[in-house]
Parts: sequence; C-alpha cells; structure tokens
Amino acid sequence: MVALDDEGRPVEVPRLLLETAEDRRRNEEARQRAIARKQRQRK
Repeated sequence: MVALDDEGRPVEVPRLLLETAEDRRRNEEARQRAIARKQRQRK
C-alpha cells in the first residue's frame, strides 16, 4: 500500500510512535503474529 496526497501522488507516512508500555507490548505481539503467519504460509 502507498499513502497518496490529495492529488494522487505518493507521500511519506510518519513512523509509528510507541509511547506507552502497552503500545510497545501490543506492537511486539503483532510482530510475532506476522512472523508466525509468514512461517505457516511457507509450509
């Protein structure tokens, strides 16, 4: 996916800010789920 401006041109998206311990925990859990999904797809 690509973010687009009002004229349909690609634009940079700011990085995700993980401000709290809860944010960091949830992000890490999501990252682990994504890795597990990719491994299952390879089999």
